Amino acid sequence: MNATDDKADEKKTGKPLTKEEKKKRFKQEYERKSGEVGEWIEQHSSVLVLAGLLLFSLPLYLLFRHSPAIPDLRLSECFVAMVYITNMIVIYDIIPSLLCFSVKTEAIYDVLSLLLAIIPIKQLSGYSYVSTIWRLLAALIPFIIICLLLAFAAIIIIGYSI
Repeated sequence: MNATDDKADEKKTGKPLTKEEKKKRFKQEYERKSGEVGEWIEQHSSVLVLAGLLLFSLPLYLLFRHSPAIPDLRLSECFVAMVYITNMIVIYDIIPSLLCFSVKTEAIYDVLSLLLAIIPIKQLSGYSYVSTIWRLLAALIPFIIICLLLAFAAIIIIGYSI
């Protein structure tokens, strides 16, 4: 809905739209667009996961590129390692579902499987566990900021397209 749609409705009814009607229309259009975005996200979740891994690989690469185990680590190698680690986590997360654990036990298992991701990163980099953990946490900060900026940009784009 835009200003021309509002003017067309004003011509049909013969009276201008009130602020409440405009707010209601904007809200309905925003909910419709948000639903379309949600459907797109569901249909393209694999692409979004790969994009998220790539976004996480960038700060991770900057922190691990001069590691003792691989002194000249490349971004592509870091990305492939992140895909491998993500697949490892998915495989670990299948186990409680197959064994019919309770929801609480599955949540604990999910946290433990995320902690297990530290091991391959430590092996890849050659740093100590403490150094690996602080580098992972330091890589999460720009990753979260980038994701929030992208989400904010998406909200603005949806708002302007209404």
